[in-house]
Amino acid sequence: MNLDENGHLKTTEGNFYEVLGIPENATNEQIDEAYERYVSIHGLKNPDDSAGGFALYALGKIKNMLKQPEKRFTYDAMLRAAKYEKDADFKLLCVEKDMLIEVQKKTIEIFQRTLDESNENKKKIESYVEMLESENSKNMNIIAKQQSLIEALQKIADLQQVDLNN
Repeated sequence: MNLDENGHLKTTEGNFYEVLGIPENATNEQIDEAYERYVSIHGLKNPDDSAGGFALYALGKIKNMLKQPEKRFTYDAMLRAAKYEKDADFKLLCVEKDMLIEVQKKTIEIFQRTLDESNENKKKIESYVEMLESENSKNMNIIAKQQSLIEALQKIADLQQVDLNN
């Protein structure tokens, strides 16, 4: 860890991994251990030092950021970009960026096609449901007419039976 004899951070330069004294592929456990190491060193040497307190606060923020996969991924990408620029390989980064943009465009196209197909299927289903409802309505009308016919036939049968009895 980059500490001076008073337990302060030696420099503000360098990346977060260098500040914590850990490799870029450090595990969450290694990150916690490096942070705790600073806390124990700083706490023993400078219990009331406000500058060290700020450094402790900053390291806490660094620790929390590195332990969140999405934020760490973004930070690592920024580090790679800075390294590419320093190494005059910035063109490679631009190519990677362009490739990423193309992949994102293709992904968006696929999602849009899937959404369009879903909307088409939804419309087909809605149309089919409307047709079924229409058929059901027609069938209900037929059933109602048949029920009326049965009632009429029943009345006729009842009247004929009354005539037969007279």
